[in-house]
This record gives sequence, structure tokens and C-alpha cells, in this order.
Amino acid sequence: GVGVCYGTKVGAYHWLVLPVILWEMEKGGLSVFGALDLTCLAMVSAGVSAAASLLGNDQAQRTLGARAWRINLCAGDFVEACYPLMARYPLVNAAGYLASAAAGALVTASSPDGALKSTAYLPL
Repeated sequence: GVGVCYGTKVGAYHWLVLPVILWEMEKGGLSVFGALDLTCLAMVSAGVSAAASLLGNDQAQRTLGARAWRINLCAGDFVEACYPLMARYPLVNAAGYLASAAAGALVTASSPDGALKSTAYLPL
């Protein structure tokens, strides 16, 4: 989980994570990396964004947080919205990584066959 979160921050999503998701789903199956994407990125970003929408320092931060929360919860496609907050506030950054680690542990340990699987954006 932490590796997926960090990899996305340094630009590895499009050249590493997304191709693995597509490779896993190539024959119509579901993807472990898709589940990691959903839980470690989209849901963590939704949580950080929800907090920003409620507790943001100014109206612009609260507005962005609310918009990012809605997009991530409904489509899982705006994970980058939380990265400025994570970069600015070390406690938020640590909480995001901790949440990514917990989500990754949940995905990899929760299924009888070894891992939960999903598409990248819709839990199945």
C-alpha cells in the first residue's frame, strides 16, 4: 500500500501501476493492483480531501477538498488533489501513508485466495 502511494507521488503510476492493472485484467479478470489503486490511492485521497473540506484553512482549500472528495468517492480519479496537503502538513502525510499501509494490508490479507481483486475504479 505504501509503495503504491509513494510510487504515484513520484510519477510511477502511469508507467508501472496502470500497466500492471491492465495486464491483470487482460483476459477479463479482476486486478489486485486495481484494488490497491482503489483503496490505497482513491479512498485515502477521499479521506484527506474530506478532512480538507471540513477543516481547511481557507475557503479555497475547503472548496477543493469538497470537490476532490466527491470525485474520488464517485470515480476514484482525482487522487492528486490531496498531494499538496500531504506535502504541506507532515501529520497529514504520515496519516496518508499509514492509511495506505492499512488498506494494502486489508487488500492482501482479506481474501481466501490471497488478495481482494477489483477494477481500478469500481469495487467488485
